[in-house]
Amino acid sequence: ERWQNLRGIGATDKELQYVIAQEFGARGGGPGFEFRGGKNPSITFASGQTLKGRALLHDVRGLLGIPKTAETQLVLNVLDLFCGAGGFSLGFRNDGFRIAAANDNWEPAIATYKVNFPDVKFIEGDIRDPAVKQQIVSAFDGIGCDVILGGPPCGAYSHAGLRSPCDSRARLYEDYIDVVRRLKPKMFAMENVPGILTMKLDDGKLVTEHIRQDFAAIEYGVDFRVLDAAAYGTPQHRERVIFLGSPIGTETIFPAPTHGDDGVDV
Repeated sequence: ERWQNLRGIGATDKELQYVIAQEFGARGGGPGFEFRGGKNPSITFASGQTLKGRALLHDVRGLLGIPKTAETQLVLNVLDLFCGAGGFSLGFRNDGFRIAAANDNWEPAIATYKVNFPDVKFIEGDIRDPAVKQQIVSAFDGIGCDVILGGPPCGAYSHAGLRSPCDSRARLYEDYIDVVRRLKPKMFAMENVPGILTMKLDDGKLVTEHIRQDFAAIEYGVDFRVLDAAAYGTPQHRERVIFLGSPIGTETIFPAPTHGDDGVDV
């Protein structure tokens, strides 16, 4: 609801960047274009064609099926699974996304999340419960889900624990994938501790191998790497495995570090 209208009637560079990447990219633009923001945004294709000002606005509106004279809001709806106190939600909300719904099963985290995000539809309960999962999916009826976030519990993977392949928590990623299958978001982001990289299930296969295969089965690609929060401005070295994915055929790009080892902006 806090979104502004498209550029010329108020859009931000990030909104236009998203539209261009999604809409022009899906039509063959891909990496063959350059976007320039500011007061006079423009897009230049590899062919040399340049659209700017009103021409750019009109094409963006046309791609979205919006009359040229209409005002609109570009709202990106987010679901946060295993949301905890809301760290993932906070980051995305601060970057302009709309957190539409969240789910968790731990009472202290639920209470904290509700204080921090009173306007978010919260579905309490175990995601493995079919009734709870249906409530999560139904929360996006009529609005669609653009992004799914989540960090399945790390207890089964952490070197501080037993790392037992029989720990039921080790397979909670399956429920995350099932929700992606049902809601079909444009992209997803999932995080966990580095221990997940070496964790094997009872069949002897790495958890990450299962994750790749299970996402591929629903036609999503996934890439993952270890990122240090300090490289992005957090005043603490905190390494986590970040999984990013989107429908097969689209490109997933990890953000470049914004800070060096000394904590100074780069």
